[in-house]
Amino acid sequence: MAAPQIGASPEGRRSVDLVAPAYSELTLGRFRAAFPGDSTTVEVTRSRERFYPGLFGPAPRTDSIYRALAAFVRDQNVVDIGSGSGAGLAVLSAARSRVGVDVSEEAHRFATRATPGVTFLCLDAAQAELPPADVVTIVDVLGCAHDPAALLRAAARSLGASGTLYVAEPRASIAQELLPPARAAFSKQGLAVLLAEAGFELEAWLSEGRFWVVRARRVPNIWAERLELARSQLRASDVNRALEILSQPPPEPGGLLEASWALLSAEAHRLRGDGDAALTALIRGHEQAPDDARLLARLAEVLIDSGEREQAERFASAAVDRDPASAEAVRARARALTVSATPEERVGLWQRALRLDPSNMDLSVRLAIAASEVGCYSIGMTALEKVREYGGNLPADFHLTLGWLRLMVGRLEEALVECRWAQLIEPNHPGVMDLQLAICESDPKPLGQC
Repeated sequence: MAAPQIGASPEGRRSVDLVAPAYSELTLGRFRAAFPGDSTTVEVTRSRERFYPGLFGPAPRTDSIYRALAAFVRDQNVVDIGSGSGAGLAVLSAARSRVGVDVSEEAHRFATRATPGVTFLCLDAAQAELPPADVVTIVDVLGCAHDPAALLRAAARSLGASGTLYVAEPRASIAQELLPPARAAFSKQGLAVLLAEAGFELEAWLSEGRFWVVRARRVPNIWAERLELARSQLRASDVNRALEILSQPPPEPGGLLEASWALLSAEAHRLRGDGDAALTALIRGHEQAPDDARLLARLAEVLIDSGEREQAERFASAAVDRDPASAEAVRARARALTVSATPEERVGLWQRALRLDPSNMDLSVRLAIAASEVGCYSIGMTALEKVREYGGNLPADFHLTLGWLRLMVGRLEEALVECRWAQLIEPNHPGVMDLQLAICESDPKPLGQC
């Protein structure tokens, strides 16, 4: 079987064949990929996590993005973070060298067979030292990462004092429906802030369609360096040292990072228990950057917590006006309006917030409670079940909320399972006994241990 050529290189330069496998379905969503001339097969999963060439599913195709980037990487050493199946790197055949990095063993096994002329490393890019590169590409990865900032810092280390970063990420919208493992899409300001905090200077927005595609360059930035130093101290629980760093902002203008500085200062003061100092930091930051949606949203949250709901509504609405696809702004607006909203409006408010932050357990519980008030139990169950797909340790309250919803639709055995999970996590939680009694009152026969 002849392998189709992808991205043939100009001027006689070698090109890399992307070896297309034949797929056979094993179970729902699982396939065996058989490559021509190779007796070893690779089992792969069709999911949102990555696109396999010839196996169409929920993962977006990104080959057109790589084709657009091909002209920029000629004669460059390229590292692709989150390289997945390797199909993207196959397009970049004019590069001097190509290295793909992905944490998935499944993706690594597939890529090494599908694109044999490329070097693939199976490791966590956020934790490892990557090879030196002239160009780093990150395509449809940051929104799936637990810590996208760590991936950008890894890219910065790979690029050194110079070098170019290309990032492509889905554009955020309150109408989006993200599927696990995608945790976020990005607004324009959100992506710009993320890059700036990692020490990158935006050079160009190459595309502003369904995907943002940006070119950025690694530049020395004292604001970014000190912000990361302060964050590292907070991660080490050294709040005083973090505040010491944050008490001395650099003298030169910091652009977007001045608002980041104010937000981090407020968080450090909050962790030390000084709410007044936290509020002062936010107000000063807002005076310096009045159009920053992050500061407006955070001020709205503080005002909600202090009971000043009308003023909170004004700040939250202003945040959404500045950045309609900001998860922080839409969440603050939902919190600010939920008291005055009708039950049906509350469902819509929390749905919009959760679409922008679908792995957020607190938002899913709030939506579930709001939906149950209008009898829409399936909305709440769907939201909670989706959060569970993202993995991680979930608290007893999560399981109890899901258990009550299952009980309300008559799924008693599943309700009891959630109740038992809650009991394992928090044996003395008062809600465990309440749910057990409600299940037994509904129908004790199939439950035995009630």
